[in-house]
Amino acid sequence: MKAAVLWTGGKDCALAMQKAMDLGYTVVKLITFVPKNPEFKAHPLEIINKQVELINISHEYIVINEPYTESYECSIQKLVNEGIQCLVTGDIDFVSGNPNWIDERCRKIDVKVFKPLWNLSRVNILQDLLAREFDVVFSAVKTDVFDQTWIGRHITAATIADLNILSS
Repeated sequence: MKAAVLWTGGKDCALAMQKAMDLGYTVVKLITFVPKNPEFKAHPLEIINKQVELINISHEYIVINEPYTESYECSIQKLVNEGIQCLVTGDIDFVSGNPNWIDERCRKIDVKVFKPLWNLSRVNILQDLLAREFDVVFSAVKTDVFDQTWIGRHITAATIADLNILSS
């Protein structure tokens, strides 16, 4: 099945892509949705550019405008028209109790959404990353939970233990 991965530059989309490929999905494109003026809460575009250069899979920035619902749906329909049969996302859970945005946008479009991390515990996701030997580095943190000493830290078994202490 021809798939596009919704690429944010984070560990979750990278793991979701790997899981999709493990199951036989053919990842033909990475997609990053960006607002018209890309000042948004995601990984810096320079980091995303370097990642996709190293991954060596076709990548496309898709600019999203208001009204966002229609812009996303139109953009996803264009991907389907190009032969994309599935969107792979690293989404883990509902955000503020809201339904999954991509599921909602794809409801009217003939495209599957594959969310291999959905409802998995975050600790299990981190352990899976370690088992697969992903090298994950904290590049940004929520400052209400973490201090700046976390920036640059690699995810290891010790890091996961420290994260468990924080969530206790």
